[in-house]
Amino acid sequence: MSLQLNSAENRKAPENEQAVCLECGLCCDGTLFGHAELGPEERGNLPDLIEQNAFVIEGKDFFRLPCHYFKGKCTIYESPRAVVCRSYRCRLLSDVAGGHVSEEEALKIAGGAREMRDSLALAYRSIRPGNEMLPFAGILRELGKHTDSVAGSSLTDEDTDLMKGRCNIFEALLIKHFRPAGDFEKIVMKK
Repeated sequence: MSLQLNSAENRKAPENEQAVCLECGLCCDGTLFGHAELGPEERGNLPDLIEQNAFVIEGKDFFRLPCHYFKGKCTIYESPRAVVCRSYRCRLLSDVAGGHVSEEEALKIAGGAREMRDSLALAYRSIRPGNEMLPFAGILRELGKHTDSVAGSSLTDEDTDLMKGRCNIFEALLIKHFRPAGDFEKIVMKK
C-alpha cells in the first residue's frame, strides 16, 4: 500500500491540521505506508534524501518510507518537499476538518497510536535478531516472511502468532482513525 497524491491540494494546511500532522507522522514513518507516490516531473526537484530513495513501479515514481527527513517530526515541514507531503489527508485530518473530532481528541488519538506503534516495534525487536527498530510496515513484511519459513528463524510459532495478533489490533486502530475511508474495502477485498 502506498501513500497517494490527493488531487487538489497544494495549499498550506489550517493550523489545527498542522498541529495534528506534526504530532502524528504515521504517514511519514512507515506505519501507514511502505512508499509514497510522487507527482509527474517531481523527480530531480526533491530534497536529496527523497531523491535517493525514489524508485519506479509500472511507470510511476515513488519514494520509500519511512522518510529520512522524519525524526519524530518532519524536519523539512516548512521547506519544499514532495507534493504528496503537502496534499495527503488521513481520515483523522478529514474528521478534524469536518468537525467530527476536535483537535484535542485528534492529538490524543495520534499520541495513543504512536505509543502502540512504539510498543509493537520494541516487542518485535526483542524477539528477532538485530537491533534495528522496524517501522510497522517493515514488521508486517518480516512477519510475512516468518510465516513462509518459520524453520530456521529465531521466531517461534507462538511469537509470530502473538505479534500478528498485536499487529491486527493496531491495524484496526489505523483503519478506524487514519486510513482513508475506502482502504478497508481494498485491504479486505484484495486477492
